[in-house]
Amino acid sequence: MRAKDLTRGSIAYHDTLNQDVWDRSELRVDVRYKLLEIAKRFVEYLDVPNFKLVDVILRGSLVNYNYTQYSDFDLHIVTDYAALDCDITEAFYLAKKKIWNNEHDITIKGHEVELYVEDKDEQNVSEGMYSVLDNTWHKRPKYQQPDIDDRAVNSKARDLMTQINRAVKTGSVEDITRLQDKIRNMRQAGLAAGGEFSTENLAFKIIRNKGYLDRLYKNKNSKFDQELSLDEGIKQNTAVAALVAALSGAPAAADFNYPNTQAQDPNVAQNALIIIRSINKMKNYGQAGLEAEARQELNNLMRSLQGMPNQSRVYPIVKDLIQNQDEQLPPLQEPVNESSAQLDPEVEDFLEGLTPDDVGVDEVGDYIVHYEGFTDQCQDSEEYQDDPEAVFNDVWSDFKRRMGDKDPINYGIVGEHDYPIVYSVFRR
Repeated sequence: MRAKDLTRGSIAYHDTLNQDVWDRSELRVDVRYKLLEIAKRFVEYLDVPNFKLVDVILRGSLVNYNYTQYSDFDLHIVTDYAALDCDITEAFYLAKKKIWNNEHDITIKGHEVELYVEDKDEQNVSEGMYSVLDNTWHKRPKYQQPDIDDRAVNSKARDLMTQINRAVKTGSVEDITRLQDKIRNMRQAGLAAGGEFSTENLAFKIIRNKGYLDRLYKNKNSKFDQELSLDEGIKQNTAVAALVAALSGAPAAADFNYPNTQAQDPNVAQNALIIIRSINKMKNYGQAGLEAEARQELNNLMRSLQGMPNQSRVYPIVKDLIQNQDEQLPPLQEPVNESSAQLDPEVEDFLEGLTPDDVGVDEVGDYIVHYEGFTDQCQDSEEYQDDPEAVFNDVWSDFKRRMGDKDPINYGIVGEHDYPIVYSVFRR
């Protein structure tokens, strides 16, 4: 996918409702009965004595003309919050629905079913509302081809992607929480002002469909867990101390002071521990004779080092630790050589906005940028599994060939460690 095509697949408008779900304008019988069964099981799971069921409402894009492959069945169990007579009613129902949705993967016609508990007095801006319980429309959607500004939506989505990438890479729990609140408020403002086809809501759907919101949520939880964790053995571990010094950019001979390092960068010591544990895991694999598993763990570790601060100082330490701990481990390959040349800020912003789905070439200011992302599907290939570094080098060589064997002024890898995006920057 080219960088300018973010809306493709994430935004659509049809002249009929989804015919897998609807028989003209009536919910298909098998779909309705299955939704009612799911609603019944969910109410039982809530385990609220004398639960007052007011309605079962279907909302969202599957009740409208703007459905896509990513659309969910947004199934709302409507009740009277006041009937529970509790100060934390909303928080209770929110917690229960999150646990249910996290623990269950229920699909109908290829679309996931998301459960919600809704107060009967809640105001909702959905264009379509269908009562599954009564098998009737509460609000029919109107067919009206929307006027979507693709450029504005793409720009907003890429800006949000850039902010998320930065927060995942360098942000704290507080930074990520502020960004989550900002995105939530942005979407609500867009819905209130322009409805479901507002630029803000469409940009939100893009970053949600591409997994950015889920990535932000998981990264926040990971950072939160790191900040609350304490490993007493870290203070006496010289291997961890060496890695911490390298990761933090401290002088090689500097004394290791865990409290000071933790205060300056709460993640650096945790990153060192993760590396050590990964090496130990490889050692255990080697002792068990599981060479394939050891090699896979090594590949995972080497991918995690790509783009890490002070990588050139970290790599020799990791290599020494692996070689000294287990001679049977597969040999450590040399790291991918990346350019250290300075990038124009405009190019940096462009690169940070790329996703693993992006493949193409774009003109950015005075530069031409070639890029190719590696999704899960790309990484499943035999060539990538055997030698990801060789694949990256082939991509860089191909970029250079396309530019008439002209040398790039900068090349490297951006994105998250598990979803790399290879790029080369050429001057026009």
